[in-house]
Amino acid sequence: MGVENRVWHPDQTVRRRRDGSVDLAFTTSGWKELVRWVLSWQPDVKVLAPVRLRLRVEEKMREALGGVAMDDRR
Repeated sequence: MGVENRVWHPDQTVRRRRDGSVDLAFTTSGWKELVRWVLSWQPDVKVLAPVRLRLRVEEKMREALGGVAMDDRR
């Protein structure tokens, strides 16, 4: 099931692009849960906006990769 076939938020808007990608937009105040949700779709998702969310997702991905790299050195 693709992201466009499900209701994630009551005020969401979904737009399918010509290249097959999908834009999903909605308003939320739950950043922590949203970051986890976005990370669960990796590597198949790209945060376009807001920049603050994109930077937080990138930060969490770096943290995760750092943990993997450190575990490999043991």
